[in-house]
Amino acid sequence: MGFTHITSNGTIFNEDGSISTITPDGMGGVFTSDGSHLTNDGTLFGSDGSISTITPDGMGGVFTSDGSHLTNDGTLFGSDGSISTITPDGMGGFFC
Repeated sequence: MGFTHITSNGTIFNEDGSISTITPDGMGGVFTSDGSHLTNDGTLFGSDGSISTITPDGMGGVFTSDGSHLTNDGTLFGSDGSISTITPDGMGGFFC
């Protein structure tokens, strides 16, 4: 199993070998190179037209509207029952 690596400059090296980017939108949110837009209020507009939300869990993590939960220790509990981790890369980015 490979890892996705997100660098401090917003470059995403995906597990499948593809490369994406994250760029600021100028209003506190970000755009991704696939056309998704995460706004500063936690609304995620997917490139497929979907709309979801990210809300604080009150303990330093977040819930997503699809039922996923990212805890403050970097554990991601997927809505499908999967469990993965997000860890710092030591250079301002992280692996997931």
